[in-house]
Amino acid sequence: MVSNLAHRPHFEGFDNCILSKLKEAVPNLHIEKWDVGFREILSASSIFVCDHYSTTFLEAFCLNHPTIVFWNSEHYLLNDSAKPYYDMLIDAKILFYNPEVVAKSLVSAYQDVEVWWNKPLIQQAVKTFCNQFAKTFQNAVKIWDNELAHILEA
Repeated sequence: MVSNLAHRPHFEGFDNCILSKLKEAVPNLHIEKWDVGFREILSASSIFVCDHYSTTFLEAFCLNHPTIVFWNSEHYLLNDSAKPYYDMLIDAKILFYNPEVVAKSLVSAYQDVEVWWNKPLIQQAVKTFCNQFAKTFQNAVKIWDNELAHILEA
């Protein structure tokens, strides 16, 4: 599995210290560049691991791409109304706060990604989460057009 790892650093500048440490720990680590779009990179991956709170894990969820999310819970405070949705991700073993636990879960999921990702508990958690925080619509432009027109009329 280690030979298949790739890392895509944040676009606002590569922290050479962190990249050096990563390359030292994983000599064959492929460092992704920003000349290839996220969806293209995602489609070439079997599991996307997101280590920070960002829209990338929402995009992966919306595309129903196997995804594991982990971050330090002390760095990202959740609104009380959002907490139950994140708890669902924790219960489904998609969201983690401990790097050792996420590593073990990743190794386990990697054995058969499709079986793992298509478990009903995981699929329901992702669907519910997306319905609350990352809705997608075929007619999104029309919905936005109607909403903006309604605001302008007020």
